[in-house]
Amino acid sequence: MRLRRNMAVAVNFILIILSLAGPLMAADAKLSQPAKVALIGFTVESGLDKTLADKLRLMLFAQIAASDNLEMLEREHLKKIMKEHNLSMSGLVSSKSQLRLGMLAGANFVLSGRVYKFNENIVINAKVVNAKTTRVFGLSRSYPLTSKPGVALEAFAKSVTMKLIKKIQKNNGRSKKKE
Repeated sequence: MRLRRNMAVAVNFILIILSLAGPLMAADAKLSQPAKVALIGFTVESGLDKTLADKLRLMLFAQIAASDNLEMLEREHLKKIMKEHNLSMSGLVSSKSQLRLGMLAGANFVLSGRVYKFNENIVINAKVVNAKTTRVFGLSRSYPLTSKPGVALEAFAKSVTMKLIKKIQKNNGRSKKKE
């Protein structure tokens, strides 16, 4: 009789521990999910090679795809959402429209930018908006016009990806401290 009572107490104890651990494990699992990035695109100033935007998008995709912390939302998925909500690429000039598209797509971050010439340099600016907090951070790099564009674009894509990962890790650290 005493053995049954002890086993019942032990089983109840284990069930209580498991019921408390479930929500904690679920919260931890949410933090370990890769952050979704919606790449709206980069505009290229006239006078520069218009294919720079496409090349930069491909470089960013490659860097983000190689990361366990980030996931790029498919371009076709974004186009489908734009069509469903009557948005056009030309209408995505404003930050508000870009953020709306990102939120509709389920993105954690919305990435856009600009490539332009300044003096004898190509300047690449990226703007990243946290879709949840609407906080904005950016990154800007300048490369000599004489440098190879592929090398410059790859270096910039790596910089953007690393900055995104650092932001995510910093935010995850804050989230864990709050618990």
